[in-house]
Amino acid sequence: MEKSEVLDVNHSGEYTLVDLAVDGFYYGIAVADTDTTKHSADQVSDGNVNQDDLIYIVNRMLDNPNYPSNS
Repeated sequence: MEKSEVLDVNHSGEYTLVDLAVDGFYYGIAVADTDTTKHSADQVSDGNVNQDDLIYIVNRMLDNPNYPSNS
């Protein structure tokens, strides 16, 4: 099944710390070994959950207008 658009990790509709935490849990694991029915951990679609996915999630969190800034 090919996704037309990458979903946030926990499919809530927006990127938050929960997405980052879930990817942290799966960090270093091949996507085939994750629960793809619940989580879209491979955000950069390279077959592994790695640093690139975490960076992508953080950037999407910063772009999220519903996520409050500390400034």
